[in-house]
Amino acid sequence: MSADDDAPLQEVCVSTEGTRFKQLRNTAIVALFLASGITAAELRQLRVDDLGVDSDRATIFVDKHGPRVARRVPIDAFAIDILRDYHALRRIIQCTTQWLFITTALGKPMQPDTLLKCVRAAMHGAGLTAADESPRLLRNAFGRWQIAA
Repeated sequence: MSADDDAPLQEVCVSTEGTRFKQLRNTAIVALFLASGITAAELRQLRVDDLGVDSDRATIFVDKHGPRVARRVPIDAFAIDILRDYHALRRIIQCTTQWLFITTALGKPMQPDTLLKCVRAAMHGAGLTAADESPRLLRNAFGRWQIAA
C-alpha cells in the first residue's frame, strides 16, 4: 500500500445515516486500526470503556499484553466520528460482556478471520488491493504516517 492509497482508505471510514450495526462495527474496526496503529490482538481485548471519544482528542486505552506496557493511544481525527457513532450504539446493546467489538448480541469477541474480512472489505470498497490485506497492513500505514510526520 502506498501513500497515495491513504486518502481513499480513510474516506471509507465514515458513518452514514441508517447504517446497520454490523457495517458500522466493521468500518469502526478499520478506522481504529488505521487511526491508532494498534494490533489485532490488542483490538480484540478492548472493552467498551477503553474507548474515549467524549472529547476533541479521542484515545484508546490498551491494557498490558505480553511484554507491552499498558498505554493510552491517541486516535487520528479522521476516525473520531465513526468511532463515536459506533461507541454510542455499542453502549446501548445489552450483552453479558463488555468487549468493545462483538460478533453477536451474546457478546462474543471478534475473531482474527473476521478482522481480516473487515480490512479486505474496506480495501476493496476503496478500490485498493494488496498482497497482504490484513490488519497489519493498516498498522504499517499508521507507522509510515508517524515516521513521515
